[in-house]
Amino acid sequence: MDGGELQDCEIAWNIAGANASGGGLHLRGAAAVRRCHIHDNQAGIDGGGAMFYSPSLLESCLLENNVAQRWGGGVALYATYSGRPTIRNCTIAKNNTGLYTYANGGGYVYNSIIYFNETNDVYGYYGPPASLSMSYSCAHFTNTTSGNITNDPFFVDSAA
Repeated sequence: MDGGELQDCEIAWNIAGANASGGGLHLRGAAAVRRCHIHDNQAGIDGGGAMFYSPSLLESCLLENNVAQRWGGGVALYATYSGRPTIRNCTIAKNNTGLYTYANGGGYVYNSIIYFNETNDVYGYYGPPASLSMSYSCAHFTNTTSGNITNDPFFVDSAA
């Protein structure tokens, strides 16, 4: 998707091939995805749930049970000359890996939960993503931006 807006959707059971990224979504340009459930997608390379190039927006979404063979089972972020991608009010959980940022730049994460992914909730190409700005979010890794916590978010099983 190059620009545009996607709202109130279920994005599920998609597969990006062996040499492809963005199993559920591959966003470029000024694209916005709001209030979507992105689950059970696979990518041969990066971004099982979503691959975001800047200045894309992911807002009020749940990303779960996604798989990437290399990096970013939940989401892979890639900043470009036009800006950085933004994640706001999202939950990224139960993916094979959580949020990955490429070496050339991260993005912005606000008021989001990135937790209970199989490995590496938040990580970058060379370790912790210094270029990722997180505010008022919950994850095992948080940087020095204000209001972050690392505590268990205590999800509730709605089936119980």
